[in-house]
Amino acid sequence: MNSTKIIAAAVMACSIASQAQLLEKYEMPAKKSQSLAASETIDRMDPEVRKFVNNRKTKKVLRQKVVKSDLLGRKGASKSASVKDSVVYVTNSADTEKMRVIVSRISKDPFVDIDGYTDEVYYDENRKQLVYSFNGKQMSASEYKAAKDKWQKKYDRAAKKISAPVIKNLTAAEIEQEYNSSDEVYVSSMPNFVQDEIVGLTDGHYAATADVMWGINGLKTSGFDAGYKGQNIGVYFSEPGCADRGTLGSYYQELYCSGRGNGHAAKVGKLLNSTAPSAKLYGQDANSNVYLSNPSSKNIMIGSHSWHYARVYDRFYTVDDADMDQDAYSNRITHFVAAGNKVSEPDYYILTPGRSINAITVGAVYPTKEAYGVNNGYLMTEYTFHINPDINHHGDGNAKPEVLNFTNFKLSDGILFGGTSASTPFTAGMAAVLMSQRAEFQKSPEKVKAVMLAAEGIQTLNAEDIDYDDAKFTAQIPSYKLMNKAYIKGWPGKTEQQIFGSNNHGNDAYTTVTRTVQKGKRYRAAIAWMEPAYYITTNKQLAYDFDLAVFGTPVGTRGYQSQSLFNNFEVLDFVPKQSGDVQFRIVNYRNEVPSKPIYLAFSFVQVD
Repeated sequence: MNSTKIIAAAVMACSIASQAQLLEKYEMPAKKSQSLAASETIDRMDPEVRKFVNNRKTKKVLRQKVVKSDLLGRKGASKSASVKDSVVYVTNSADTEKMRVIVSRISKDPFVDIDGYTDEVYYDENRKQLVYSFNGKQMSASEYKAAKDKWQKKYDRAAKKISAPVIKNLTAAEIEQEYNSSDEVYVSSMPNFVQDEIVGLTDGHYAATADVMWGINGLKTSGFDAGYKGQNIGVYFSEPGCADRGTLGSYYQELYCSGRGNGHAAKVGKLLNSTAPSAKLYGQDANSNVYLSNPSSKNIMIGSHSWHYARVYDRFYTVDDADMDQDAYSNRITHFVAAGNKVSEPDYYILTPGRSINAITVGAVYPTKEAYGVNNGYLMTEYTFHINPDINHHGDGNAKPEVLNFTNFKLSDGILFGGTSASTPFTAGMAAVLMSQRAEFQKSPEKVKAVMLAAEGIQTLNAEDIDYDDAKFTAQIPSYKLMNKAYIKGWPGKTEQQIFGSNNHGNDAYTTVTRTVQKGKRYRAAIAWMEPAYYITTNKQLAYDFDLAVFGTPVGTRGYQSQSLFNNFEVLDFVPKQSGDVQFRIVNYRNEVPSKPIYLAFSFVQVD
């Protein structure tokens, strides 16, 4: 099978298959280039819709309608006794039968033509504060936020109008009309929703209140106690139905609702509210639309989705995943999606829209150690989906879930809430608090993914990730304490010429970030970037292939690297043998849209 993820590390707290290579001139494994062989594109009309259209073309259901006169008052000429002096209409009712479908438009030109910026934020241990830099100029936190907000407003004005998917009831002829209107249009059948909650949860499953989890991951001490609770951050959560308005308080507002009394939606909202008490919550009925037409108008920066589509249970990327990728890319929304629970589904495949490349897919971890007889780490739930989705049908998986987090919450009203349905809004709430504390993460989904991957410092012992070969990426639990002090550097909207100094590709095309490390300490570094959805649907591969490597005296003559083909992130986890400076190389190995803006971020964390 083709290699999906190669992570090299000197010392790691958990077992990860790894491979170390020389950094100065390393060669890409042959299988990496072989994986780019052409494969069929996603059909713009899914099989169920095509079957409906074809059947209606051949089907004839004649229906006779008799009226005394037509619209102009003219009598009929029939001599039949039953319809004498009447007008007889014969129609094919198959022409009027309708199907509920989702009409998506995946734009081939989602790129925004404005100058990007470079920013850098790090925690100064001597001054005990964050230091901000925007386009090379050091400034205060308030000055940085003003500069970033100014750029974001310019982006919002210049951004292409991206059409959210629309649910419609259409005849076969109307479906074909939509389909033929543009090669950007995809028509798919309306699936059922499956909510990712473990039902029948009891205290015997070792539930815990949210404040227990806040203590474990540092959210209380590093976030709440410093006064940050998600202020001025909009978070929307989509559910097939809506919570009762009275259950979520003044911070909650419905965007659209077609059905009430959804207890699952109420639990998601309550957990979001307890994790980010000052964030503005918006409920969206997924039966009408999963995505928002104008999220910027409400300052919405985060989406939380604790459900999946009940389609064919395979592992392949679909237009439903592309819809989420496009929304994250164009509207700069950080989407968190439940990995799913093995309850009735036949296998452990990550399900749609958790296969979205730009989203952060979340698995579930039990909240206690001792109850399960372990003391040195937490356990991923046995039901969390973990078999990787596949972009190109070649057996190459993109590593999912990227993040694990706690589940089995005892909510404020005593109700228990478990499954990946619970771990997902908990993670989204953490992101809302982080955005209120550190403005660089607002409307920057690539930075959020990078920092969460770098800050996965809470160990999970059994986090299994299936990659179709011997190389594995193992998701862990992000620590808010580590995220709060993480180093972050971003290049939102910059071109490859501006980032890497040339339009060349390959191992010799890179930019460098230098950081200081201490002997014997554990460090994690990650890069993440946004992928344009149209390129994935058209080519069954990612538009970008960036790799991450570290070298320098502290890590020896042979450095460490992370290189993969079907992920929009890379991760390093290592322990230096000496103290000193190390250089991280971000390698521009491949770029299929070289003249277009890139949204790329790098994060670096000292774990312990």
